[in-house]
Amino acid sequence: MSLRVKLALYITAAVLVIACFGILADYRREYREHARNTLLSLEEQVGALRVAQQSISDTQRFRDYVHAFSRQWDQSNSPGHHIFLLDSQGRILLRSHPERPHPGIERILSSTNSPESILPLPDHRLAQARRPLSDGTVIVATQYLDLAETELRSEMISRGISTGAIALVVLAILSITLNRSVLGPLRRLGAAAGAWARNDFSVRAPATGSSDVRAIAIEFNRMAEELKHYSEDLQRSNQDLERFAYVASHELKAPLAEINLSLNVLEKVHGPNLDESARQWIDNASDRARAMQRLISNLLQYARAGFEDRRFERVETQQALEEALKNCESLIQEKGAEVTHDPMPTVVADGSQLVEVFQNLVSNAVKYHGEAPPQIHVGATRAPDGWVFRVRDNGLGIPVECQEKIFWMFERAHGNVSGTGIGLALCKRIVERHGGRIWVESQPGNGSTFFFTIPSIDRVSEDSLSSSKQLTAEAD
Repeated sequence: MSLRVKLALYITAAVLVIACFGILADYRREYREHARNTLLSLEEQVGALRVAQQSISDTQRFRDYVHAFSRQWDQSNSPGHHIFLLDSQGRILLRSHPERPHPGIERILSSTNSPESILPLPDHRLAQARRPLSDGTVIVATQYLDLAETELRSEMISRGISTGAIALVVLAILSITLNRSVLGPLRRLGAAAGAWARNDFSVRAPATGSSDVRAIAIEFNRMAEELKHYSEDLQRSNQDLERFAYVASHELKAPLAEINLSLNVLEKVHGPNLDESARQWIDNASDRARAMQRLISNLLQYARAGFEDRRFERVETQQALEEALKNCESLIQEKGAEVTHDPMPTVVADGSQLVEVFQNLVSNAVKYHGEAPPQIHVGATRAPDGWVFRVRDNGLGIPVECQEKIFWMFERAHGNVSGTGIGLALCKRIVERHGGRIWVESQPGNGSTFFFTIPSIDRVSEDSLSSSKQLTAEAD
């Protein structure tokens, strides 16, 4: 749900709640006012009848006066308006409207002498006023409150409809104003920020809308200009570093190739004349030269892992794992290793680099084995923010104090195994480039499990995928 819709709903709800509370308060106030006026009117009626009874001694004449008096007050011919004359036992001696008796009112008046001004009936609320007369009887005037309450309800409903209509008009005006001055400029600012996130710093946010939004857009554009310069400087620096890495590796590899060639020529030409010690020295020098070549290649590979463009696409990790296992096939057969895996997911990643991660982790698991043949299992588990991959082995294990250092360059947990000490550092660099992390859980003698995370497809926007595909096409 967009911010605009949310704000509209919140404002509408707030206006309607406030209007409902206001209408309810008005209803209660007007109902109380109506009840008070009704009671005052009834008190006035019984007071006037009491005065009339003092001046009219004849009983029949007084009853006739009561009937005439009731018709005069009962202009609306309301069925709830009655005047009763009760004896001291509560029995009804006189009804002002014998032609339309009301059993409910007569029953409650006969059964109670309650002085309460408002009495509850099964289907109505009844206002009453009582006044004792000089002959020991009691004059009672009654009136329904519900008819006026119904009218009040209708009036409040009409008022509520009017308030709702006004609220909708105000909401429409406010929504248009808010969209033009705040939300629209913020959306355009967000679109510009998305372009900057894709390294397109040529986009600028339009400085429109309210003064605060315009100020933010101006600051964002200034920041984008600075980021553009920083990005260009960083790109030039990375290109220079990558060029330097290529040149340095070439300059280092060439002398090593000549050394290897010279050692091979020396062994072929003068081999029969060399003793065992000299042959051993030549073999050691050749091994060191080849190790240096591998180290230079791995260093170049490590450097390039940080310089390459973000060419991310949907990758079947099972295919990446199979390619990595194929690259390690000779080592796996030599050590008699058994490698199994679970069904593997599809992720958004750099496929070639994902192969390198699996290849390094599997080859390390094969190398660092104990007395039993290596058994390696690769699996993946879905996590809220992506996938967690694991490579479990039954090897030597890693001491706790080394479990963080092994991801540094040239750090090893076991010094008696050949290697350049760059493989795990390369894995860490690749995984972090993908926005994930890598770690190990292990105990010496009980094997190790390496974990690394890769974001899932639904965590990567289609814009990032299309941008990555565009970068791939340009690079190709």
